[in-house]
Amino acid sequence: MLVSLYRFKNKFTRKLIYRYLVKYDGGEMWSKKLRQIYKKYYNIEIGIGTYGYNFGGFPAGTQIGKYCSLASYITVINVNHTMTTITTHPYLFNPVVGFIKSDFRTKTKLSIGNDVWIGQNTIILPKVSKIGNGAIIGAGSVVTKNVEPYSIVAGNPANLIGYRFDRETIMKLEEIKWWDFELDYIKNNLNKFYDVSTFIAEIKNE
Repeated sequence: MLVSLYRFKNKFTRKLIYRYLVKYDGGEMWSKKLRQIYKKYYNIEIGIGTYGYNFGGFPAGTQIGKYCSLASYITVINVNHTMTTITTHPYLFNPVVGFIKSDFRTKTKLSIGNDVWIGQNTIILPKVSKIGNGAIIGAGSVVTKNVEPYSIVAGNPANLIGYRFDRETIMKLEEIKWWDFELDYIKNNLNKFYDVSTFIAEIKNE
């Protein structure tokens, strides 16, 4: 019912629905109905456990994995002005200006992995199509290229600071894919998630 009502493009109504679902349907992290709304009306896929996202920052076609932590004011720019044409002015490519009927530019579709943390005021530019699982992007970064799994990047432009774990550990975590575990299992085994070596060893023994 609420998902259907969201089709009415009334800011007040949409805000009420959003607030209701946040309060009574598990909040941003767990609400299935909020995820249905993002998918149906914004063409944005958001995995369970992910929180902090906002409509304005992510363009249609974006895929966001599970258990991501997304700070405020993240901007994803999925297409640039043309640079090889006589002018960079949008009358050449933006139908809103009224000179042309359709935009000929190719827009990037961004895929954000699982367990990704993106800091406040991050800008993600059109050349970025993938942010790997477990990656961390520091606040205020300008990301100009794809981000590897479990890497830490920051700055303008964002540069590699390091990795959260060694290569062998990263490979094992990618293989285990803990984000696909049942939620009840995670709740009942939180003690395993505090130390990566213990986690990997115990999971492999199960």
